[in-house]
Amino acid sequence: REKQARVVPASGSIEDVLSALHLYPSAEDNARREEAIATLENLCDAVLRSEKSNQSSQKSVFTLGSYRLGVHSSTSDIDALCISYLTSKEFFDRFQEHVQRTGGAGKGKLPIKIINIAAEALVPILQLDVGGIQVFYFLICFVLP
Repeated sequence: REKQARVVPASGSIEDVLSALHLYPSAEDNARREEAIATLENLCDAVLRSEKSNQSSQKSVFTLGSYRLGVHSSTSDIDALCISYLTSKEFFDRFQEHVQRTGGAGKGKLPIKIINIAAEALVPILQLDVGGIQVFYFLICFVLP
């Protein structure tokens, strides 16, 4: 069976061409990605929360790559960065424990599945599925002596 090529008019803006090819994420897709990031922020805040103050000290999730630049498609992953005061072992242990205990989701939030952990990498990384969206979560550790 032969595939038919889609014809896109040569006139118009690049946005028109990309929209015609369905390469722009829909408003629903953008909302789901924002919800995935909020879910990850809530989980990481819980992981980084100080036992003494019951509050995390700083913002924990920073987006990177195509999502941050606003050039992602509906099938793109999300690259994110966490800056932590915990060692990577402490962070990953707490993260896994919290995901196992809660499914990674707070009330009304998306479920988180841990796909892979590269804790010993030069830049430790978690590969996650957050409500069906693939997230690569890089960890930067600032451990004070």
